[in-house]
Amino acid sequence: MCPASTTKVMTALMTLENLSLSDSLTISYKATHDLIEGGFDERFKEGQVYTIEEALYGLCLNSVNTLGYALAEKMAGDVPSFAAMMNKRAAELGALHTSFTNPHGLNDMKHLTTVYDMAKILWAAIEIDTYRTIAGTPSYTCADLKDGQKMVFPHTLRLLQPESPWYDSRVVCGKTGWTEDASFCRAVYAKEGGRDLICVVFYSEGGGGDNVESDVEKLLNYGFSFPDEKLISFQSDYTLKDGYLTAVGPDVTVGAFASHFSLKTSGSWLLTDESNRKRGTNELVRTGDQLRVYDTNNILQYKAQVLIFADVNGDGKINISDLIKVRNHILQEQMLQAVYRTAADVNGDGKINISDLIKIRNHILGESIISQGK
Repeated sequence: MCPASTTKVMTALMTLENLSLSDSLTISYKATHDLIEGGFDERFKEGQVYTIEEALYGLCLNSVNTLGYALAEKMAGDVPSFAAMMNKRAAELGALHTSFTNPHGLNDMKHLTTVYDMAKILWAAIEIDTYRTIAGTPSYTCADLKDGQKMVFPHTLRLLQPESPWYDSRVVCGKTGWTEDASFCRAVYAKEGGRDLICVVFYSEGGGGDNVESDVEKLLNYGFSFPDEKLISFQSDYTLKDGYLTAVGPDVTVGAFASHFSLKTSGSWLLTDESNRKRGTNELVRTGDQLRVYDTNNILQYKAQVLIFADVNGDGKINISDLIKVRNHILQEQMLQAVYRTAADVNGDGKINISDLIKIRNHILGESIISQGK
């Protein structure tokens, strides 16, 4: 779906990861003119200068598209190059169904993400103290460093405004969004009683924004009232993260796998193949298998896909056929499915290249052991 200005969560995250808060930011001609109608803020002119910190306040609180554009130019030189950086970073965060084309979220039908992906992006942002501080500030005032023009940036998220009927003390920070194609969007982080929640709502229509605030409130109430005993907790020698299960070696049977995986709470789990067929105890765990976890009411709570690094063909073993598939991919003679591309990235650098081929060859020859994915 179109995320509108919740896109700016990613822009802010990348700004904090790549720039210093004390750096200066000069507004360019393109930043004030290369925006669709309705995306301009006439307060901003070419040549104005702000610190990166001030720009982040304007971006996160007042959703200034010009500042998003200027930050993209600062980091990458131009918007298309920055969009490529955004998509690479999104993939690193596990946001695998995201395709950003700009830093601000103005309408572009190729600029798409999912609520799950946006939750992943926001979670990465809130792990940075500075982001929580900036994106949780009700209002901020600064001045252009060049001519001293005063700028006031009120937060557009009413859940953070104490005078608003929608104020919610549980909300730590968040981002709003609206365009005609996206309708009302929210990406919110809230905290209460030791529980942290991310709430993302896209395409909430009507009510002048009241409906989307109501949606967020209902979801937060549900999340904070959810019984602890129904939350799934794992005991595992494997790594479960971002919907993937790694650190599983080749030649592991389902029975052996079971001895290394259990639930801390009541419920059940099931390992199936890609066709949802239950795997037998003596069968090998394979790349592409699905781990499904259910609560006591047999409601699906969690799903993860198994990745056995170097097991490119997904047969549960590492052998010469994996070597051939990686060779073919490197030579561009054959394109691998996404899950197998991930499995073939043996050294975990995000690419499939000759170093992966060498590691698989060495493993097959018994000269070294491939370390499992983290």
